[in-house]
Amino acid sequence: MHNFNRLARLLWAIGVAELMIPWVNYFDDYPMVSPGAIATSTLSAAKSMLHLLGFKYAAHKLEQPKGKSEVLGVVVDCEDVLGAGVLRFSMKENRRHEILECLETILHEKELVPFNLPSVLGRVQFADGQLAGRTGRLAMADVREIGLTSKSKVTLDDGTLEAFAMLKRRFEQNAPKSVRLKGDATPVLLFTDGSVEPSADGDKAMIGGVLIIDDFPCRVFGNHVPSDLLKRWHDAGKEHLIGRVEMYAIVIARYLWKHLLQDRRVILFVDNWGVLDCYIPGTSKEKTWRELLLCIEEIDAKHHSHIWATRVPSESNVADPPSRGLLSPIQFLGELVVDEPCCPIVNVHLKSCLAEADKGLAA
Repeated sequence: MHNFNRLARLLWAIGVAELMIPWVNYFDDYPMVSPGAIATSTLSAAKSMLHLLGFKYAAHKLEQPKGKSEVLGVVVDCEDVLGAGVLRFSMKENRRHEILECLETILHEKELVPFNLPSVLGRVQFADGQLAGRTGRLAMADVREIGLTSKSKVTLDDGTLEAFAMLKRRFEQNAPKSVRLKGDATPVLLFTDGSVEPSADGDKAMIGGVLIIDDFPCRVFGNHVPSDLLKRWHDAGKEHLIGRVEMYAIVIARYLWKHLLQDRRVILFVDNWGVLDCYIPGTSKEKTWRELLLCIEEIDAKHHSHIWATRVPSESNVADPPSRGLLSPIQFLGELVVDEPCCPIVNVHLKSCLAEADKGLAA
């Protein structure tokens, strides 16, 4: 297999370097994209190259170029690329139904035999990678944690079942994902932060967020974390809450600005390495982290964004002042619009932590 892949990659490289064929290589498949006016000649060039080099190919499997094609189990729709500048992709229907049947069986029986999982895992993992996004990350991590060798049945706990239910909902929807190819040159900048201060009455936790989007006024929130959530985290035996508070700030930002971020390229700035280590892979074994990650999965399933998460030093994080009840330190951003979020977990409006004097500085 190693030598086969090297040779397959060589054919791809020759096509790109010598014939400038716009194609990619996945094992023995070579999906190709081309402007409609030269699509036929591009395909002919690839076939001629293989013939000259002495390689056979499955001519009966070749699809003629068209605006919507099935590529490796994914339906790629290019029909709006020239007009609206939007590329759409979704899962092939028969593959989607196969995966749904497997997930429905697991959820109905509430148990599984790890030894029987490889074929199911392979199909789900391949489909998950094709569709991108965060939905299903926890379920996939749970499957890997269970292992694949035991022939004894494993009973799934409530957290794992909830993750599998989320994965099932993802494949039930099969809503096409969109990628904007033009008109979105500048990414949206999203900063989040949290603070925890011990007090005589218990921990005082606050969150903040700043959204810098196009030429519009910057949007900001600064709010207290609900006491019910803090109690839930403490009751789970967690003494230090700053990580969960900062992850909660991401949840609120994604929920509050979900329509503004939908289908946009976003750079998310966080100043906590532990949060990034959990948020980027989208997995955790710890229950309180999983609750927050599942909430993010739910938002992403309905309002998908193309998010790149990275660290920002605390001194450069413009969401730090709002997370401490202040707006005056970020007045250099220009006009600010204060938004009032609600919590998608405990379903309450969040109490503002911004001082009235600072609120007067915003629009």
